[in-house]
Amino acid sequence: MSVDDLAKLERAYAQTYGMILSTGPTGSGKTVIFNHLAAEYAAKGKRVLIIADRIELIVQTQKRLYKDNGVIAGIIMNGFDSIPHLNIQIASIQTLNRRSFPKDIDLVIIDEARASTSESYVKVIQHYEKATILGFDATPIRTSGKGFEHLYTIMIQGATIKYLESIGMLVPAKCFINPIDKYELSKVRVKSTGDYDEAELERFMENSNANADLVESYRKYADGLKVIIFAINIAHSKKIEHYYNEAGIPCKHVDGTMSKELRNQIINEFRSGKILALVNVGIATYGFDEKTINCVQLARPTKSLALYLQMIGRGARRCEGKQFYILLDNANCIMAHGRPNDKREWKLTGKKQTAKKIQPKRFRIKFPNGEIKEMFESQIPMGIKGLDMVELKDEYRVNVFEKYLALAQKKQFKASFAMFKFLEEVKNPSEIELKYISQKLNYKIDFVKSMAAKQQSKEAK
Repeated sequence: MSVDDLAKLERAYAQTYGMILSTGPTGSGKTVIFNHLAAEYAAKGKRVLIIADRIELIVQTQKRLYKDNGVIAGIIMNGFDSIPHLNIQIASIQTLNRRSFPKDIDLVIIDEARASTSESYVKVIQHYEKATILGFDATPIRTSGKGFEHLYTIMIQGATIKYLESIGMLVPAKCFINPIDKYELSKVRVKSTGDYDEAELERFMENSNANADLVESYRKYADGLKVIIFAINIAHSKKIEHYYNEAGIPCKHVDGTMSKELRNQIINEFRSGKILALVNVGIATYGFDEKTINCVQLARPTKSLALYLQMIGRGARRCEGKQFYILLDNANCIMAHGRPNDKREWKLTGKKQTAKKIQPKRFRIKFPNGEIKEMFESQIPMGIKGLDMVELKDEYRVNVFEKYLALAQKKQFKASFAMFKFLEEVKNPSEIELKYISQKLNYKIDFVKSMAAKQQSKEAK
């Protein structure tokens, strides 16, 4: 589907539903799509307001609008000259709430829309009640568990990470983990926002010697590659910077308290390859597009799925010669949230806390000696450096079914024996696996699914 087709879809839904939330993974072209829509509206004499929450995103959007669509947009923000007559205005939410709102706006586009539930955004939305409101976000989920249904009428879901990998638009991750002690991590206080207290988390990571393991992991699996590292806070980031430079790896720290000039200087040094490692706090998480990043290192545990996906998305952008990127997880993030390309469905409604039993995650782990074992998260040993997380593919578990099918034929058992033994061994069969069994045994898929459901119900008791 072309950008124009996607834009038409967004426009059609907006005309029908008024206020929509659109999703798509990092690197799927959300900025291209909403810029296309903005340019289309402006060409018809309509006025557009694009809202972001960071100067980097605002400048990036203005540049892309001109490069891709030949449209000049005004910026409403301190340090920029106001050009109010231009049909497209880009503003930071902070500046909007300090100034009078632009007049006669027909379309409001909100980038990183999960923040639009905050009071500052709600004021803007209420002011432009007659305008079309389009929210865009790669990770429309809130750590608190609350939803978006009180603001948005409908959600449009874009392509999955796995699909974008399959068509070459994103590159997959090759994952390595260095597990930290889950029991000790569970003692770190969780704030009301739903994520860890940063000060306590920084002390925990320092006491667990995880900082020293960062360089060792990089040397072993990504030596010489351009790496972006995500730290907990400024103190933690500067410690990591020290560890890397001490090991002879050119590294610089960057954070939001620095001047814009210094921040840009450091980021440009990273882009050019003058420094090999960039460790950051909140700067490169959202909207940081650098295709030449070949390694992402997670040095901060998080309970936020959105933050996890935003961090790892920095390595997934495609560039010439890049077949995959290395994901070094020194913070238990993969075990907490799954592999980068796991299938995830987003909803407008929030997450309700229920007593429903959660299926444990399963992984294939490659040990340093080359041995590969399939195990549940709780079985993954702590303290073994450089465990390689191998993707658990459906084809691998189909071999379990084939093994029992061969045994049934040898013992002259009924073919259904293979299905029941497979369902006993594989606790959470996928749609693909169940379809494979139905085709192999010439059973109706609904029958196979019902047998799987019965087995799961039996296991839960």
